[in-house]
Amino acid sequence: MVLWLFGLVGFYGFQSWVPTLLADHGQDFAKSMTMSAVTTIGAVPGAFLAWPFIDRYPRKHLAVVLGLVVAVLGIGYGLSSSVVAVVVFGTLVAALSQTFIAVLYSYTPEVFPTRLRTAGAGLGNGVGRIGNVIAPLAVAAIYTTPGLGYVAVFIAGCWLVATATVFFFGVDTRGRSLETLHDAAAAPVASAATVSQRIGE
Repeated sequence: MVLWLFGLVGFYGFQSWVPTLLADHGQDFAKSMTMSAVTTIGAVPGAFLAWPFIDRYPRKHLAVVLGLVVAVLGIGYGLSSSVVAVVVFGTLVAALSQTFIAVLYSYTPEVFPTRLRTAGAGLGNGVGRIGNVIAPLAVAAIYTTPGLGYVAVFIAGCWLVATATVFFFGVDTRGRSLETLHDAAAAPVASAATVSQRIGE
């Protein structure tokens, strides 16, 4: 749920402020919307980009690498001073964030036991959809007060939280039967509970 919530806040937060950034670079509304549409075209090859890699490499590792790359590109996007750089960085973010989401859709069901796979994946994705609501509101609040540069930091921070969640709590599912993954997925939670219990004692 943490992974999907922060991942989709980052995803939809980025989508919601593309036209604003372009307008800040002196583009009129019509042109900024046109360039925003050009940027989001990157989502199409981005989704297809997952295809050659998603079954070849561990999905956990792919998610971590993609999350870090998208966060870095997002910072570059927010700090770019030219329209060309904004469009290039924006297209790359749109493309690779779609690749990241495609990996998550494949990876998420694998970390649940068979009897809970559909419910677990649906719950995670459903909580993540709260990001659809939070992202535009959060971006508007940050843009209005601290400024546009902080929006880029916020979006990148969301991607980093999602990435850290996979890195520290995700399990490597490659080459393992689904029946063996439940215990592996529960191990980090059990370890955290043990530490918490010891601290309490």
